[in-house]
Amino acid sequence: MTNEQQPCIDSLIDIVTYAMRIAAECGEPTQVLLYDDEGIEGWRFLSEDDGSEWYEISPHDEPAPLHPELTGAIDAIRKHFN
Repeated sequence: MTNEQQPCIDSLIDIVTYAMRIAAECGEPTQVLLYDDEGIEGWRFLSEDDGSEWYEISPHDEPAPLHPELTGAIDAIRKHFN
């Protein structure tokens, strides 16, 4: 690894560390119906730390999705290496 690559790798590590901390604070998501009129199935992630909420649309008969912060971190890593 070159010295020029190190800041980028450090940034990616920071992004992943932050995402993992947020996901750990939230624990397992709960099933919810989004857009009450339409009854779209989804998942709610609630931070026990500060009460922040994230929502993901996903059917309840499938495993719960990853926390949105984790998917964002994975996307950042993919972008970096593609």
